[in-house]
Amino acid sequence: MIDDQSDPGSWKAALDMVNSPPHYQTGGIEAIDYIQAKLSPEEFAGYCRGNALKYLSRAGHKDATAQEVGKAIWYLERWRGSLARTDKPTQSYAPQSGAPSPAGRSGYRNEWDAPLRSTD
Repeated sequence: MIDDQSDPGSWKAALDMVNSPPHYQTGGIEAIDYIQAKLSPEEFAGYCRGNALKYLSRAGHKDATAQEVGKAIWYLERWRGSLARTDKPTQSYAPQSGAPSPAGRSGYRNEWDAPLRSTD
């Protein structure tokens, strides 16, 4: 039990909401391990990048900023760890031969990609 008489910082070992939140450990497997096992390396990279962006975007608006930044870093480190196993660039960053697509790297176009039209 953690109370006011506990050693400073001892609660961190008991409840780590960044590295090992207890609500992600039910069912005998860490949720991130299950997700990684079910996704391709490219899909897992996107999952980790998306979660890192989510936590950075909401830092200072939901939970403690340090906790949100810690979660973003955790996902980036998890992604980096998965790259050691695949050791190849993801398709979106692989060098391209030939002229670049008019849609750019994102693969889609929007109204800002259209050429400017004269109002004459």
